[in-house]
Amino acid sequence: MAVLPTAAPAEQLAAEGTAIIRGFLDDREMTKLTALVGEVYDLLGIHADFLEGELGQNFSIAGGAQLKPLAAFLAAYYPQLHTQYAEVENTVCAKTRRLFGGRWRLHTHRSYMRRIAGTTVQVPWHIDADAANTWRPNCFNVWLPLDPVGRDRPSLDVVFGSQRTMRRLPLLVDAARYRDDEFVAAIGSSFTPELNPGDALVFDQFTLHRTQCVASPATVRISCEFRFHDGLTASFVVRKVATAVARRARELVRTSH
Repeated sequence: MAVLPTAAPAEQLAAEGTAIIRGFLDDREMTKLTALVGEVYDLLGIHADFLEGELGQNFSIAGGAQLKPLAAFLAAYYPQLHTQYAEVENTVCAKTRRLFGGRWRLHTHRSYMRRIAGTTVQVPWHIDADAANTWRPNCFNVWLPLDPVGRDRPSLDVVFGSQRTMRRLPLLVDAARYRDDEFVAAIGSSFTPELNPGDALVFDQFTLHRTQCVASPATVRISCEFRFHDGLTASFVVRKVATAVARRARELVRTSH
C-alpha cells in the first residue's frame, strides 16, 4: 500500500484503486442499515416464489437484492420500508459525495444487498468492470460489511494498484469473467483488510479483488455494495457498441462453420 493511511480517501482511491474508510457509517446509521437489510431479507424470503425480473433472479441465484428493482418493489408494496430505504440510500450517497466529490451518482442497476452462506459462494479474482458489467467509464464500489470480516467471516482480498494494469487490458466477455492466481500474482500481492460494521472498503471498478478464502459451511456474511459512477461519455458508448457488434459478428462466424 503505497499511499499513507492519512491521505484523503479520494487520493488513496486515485493512486491505489482502493481506500479503507474506518467509521464510514456511525453506530446510529449502521443500526438503521442493519435493521433495513434484515427486514428486506425477511420480506424477500416470504415472497421468493413470486419475485419477478432482476429482483427475483438475483435473489434466487446469488442471494442478492438489486437496489433498482428493490426500491420499486418496496415503493409499490411496503411504502414505510421504502422510506427507511431512501433514508439509508441518501446517507450513503451524501457521505460518498462528501469524500469523493459531488459528481458521483449511485449506480442502482449495479448496487446490491448481499447475503452469502457457506464456502461454495466464494467469488474468484475479478474486476467489476467486466464481472459486474458496470458499463461506465468510471465507477467505484463502496463495500459495507454488516458483520466483522477478515477473521471468521470472509472479507475481500484486494490488489492495490492493480487498476492501472487492468484498465489497459481487454475486458472479459465470456460467461466466466474470472482471473486465476497466477495471473494475479504477476500483477501484485494481495491485501485482506479486517473491517468492522460501519467501515467501508472502496475500490475502483478495475481493481482486482475476490472473496477471502475463509469460512465454514455454516458461515453467513451480509454486506452492501453501493456502486457510484460519474456518467457516460459519447466516445465510451460508441466503443462499447462497436465491441458488442464485433463480438456478435465473431459468434455468427463461429456458428456458421
